[in-house]
Amino acid sequence: MAVVDSPLETIAQSAVEAFNQRDAEAFVALADAEVEFYPTPLVREHDVHRGHDGLKRWLEEIDAAGTRHRFEVSDVRTLDTSRFLIVGEVVIDGETVSPIAVLARLNAAEKIVEMHAFLSDERILAQVGVTRD
Repeated sequence: MAVVDSPLETIAQSAVEAFNQRDAEAFVALADAEVEFYPTPLVREHDVHRGHDGLKRWLEEIDAAGTRHRFEVSDVRTLDTSRFLIVGEVVIDGETVSPIAVLARLNAAEKIVEMHAFLSDERILAQVGVTRD
């Protein structure tokens, strides 16, 4: 019998796939119209991106920067009924450059309303209180 992902895990994997493909429409389809996204400062200054237009602009900025980094997922953790944590690595040209973790919260319609990306690993996030053990 195949293991069925939870809806949160499916959304998490879809978000990573949309990011890696720089597919703004697929990424926006996962998000609430009022989404707030706090990316890492890997490519540019750390800003908050609000709404669908903000997400689209963010992906356009990444594309324009020319850095073809990818997010390789090692684990997706469901934290509670509306939050998940994606743990993995930022990879550029086959080389791992940093651990990364993304904490996301969904609304009742299972749309992403808030995302925070950290150039950190899960252990450190737990130590500083971002996630619970």
